Amino acid sequence: MNLRVLSTLCCLSLCLATFPALADEGAWGVSVGVRTGFGLPVGLLKGGGSDSDDPPLNSWVFGIIPVQLDLGWFLSPRVYLGTSFQYSHVLLANHCAQPFEGVEFVNLQGGTDFRISEELWLGPFVTFTVGKYMDVDEARFHGWLMGGLRLSTK
Repeated sequence: MNLRVLSTLCCLSLCLATFPALADEGAWGVSVGVRTGFGLPVGLLKGGGSDSDDPPLNSWVFGIIPVQLDLGWFLSPRVYLGTSFQYSHVLLANHCAQPFEGVEFVNLQGGTDFRISEELWLGPFVTFTVGKYMDVDEARFHGWLMGGLRLSTK
């Protein structure tokens, strides 16, 4: 299997809703977090008309292993506004010889945080993104369904 690295992705998460299981009323303010997990591709790479035989994106890309840095502000104990910077290692399918570069348009995230110390929180997250590759002829919108663990300070 040929492994390559996808270009750095930068996205703005406008409203990341989290539901801290052990939150107290003072859980607001600046937050820094790091997360990792696994992402599955959803949709088509290109083409996709009703009579199309274009293969799905998962025949080109097996998955991704993202590492993400989160910077933001808790507006309340349950609502977070912030930005994230993600770098992903791409696991390409056997016949795919090159990575693709694209733009992300939608990023929806949710998760649960559990307090593991006075200032550290750990919990699972789920992310769904929608994007489009820019260097592919007849590129289609596609998505990524990702899950994993997030460690953060509050």
